Amino acid sequence: MNSGTFQFWFFGMLVPVVGMLVCGAALIVWIVMSQRTKRQAIAAGLDGAAYRGLGPRWMGLRIGVFCIGLGLAFSLIAAFDVKEDSALAWGLILLGTGAALLANHLLVRRYAAQ
Repeated sequence: MNSGTFQFWFFGMLVPVVGMLVCGAALIVWIVMSQRTKRQAIAAGLDGAAYRGLGPRWMGLRIGVFCIGLGLAFSLIAAFDVKEDSALAWGLILLGTGAALLANHLLVRRYAAQ
């Protein structure tokens, strides 16, 4: 086995496995924090109707903002004909994801209280 094959196999397996682990951990944290927030809202006297405003439609908007940011990053990679494994491509993906998360944070701060 030469070193080129090992590097391809190692990184070809490492990225999906680590990605799945991170997504799984994020899902577990999201579920726990969602339930904790719901209990705190009920304990603070917030009625169920007000809490439903943060429900599935709001989550759909948040996921949509995230997907738009990631899609814009991939569009820039394709438009500028950047190699998929270059540092610029990774930087654009991380920049698009970070911008989407920042936009998500600003939306939550502005509209969730209303």
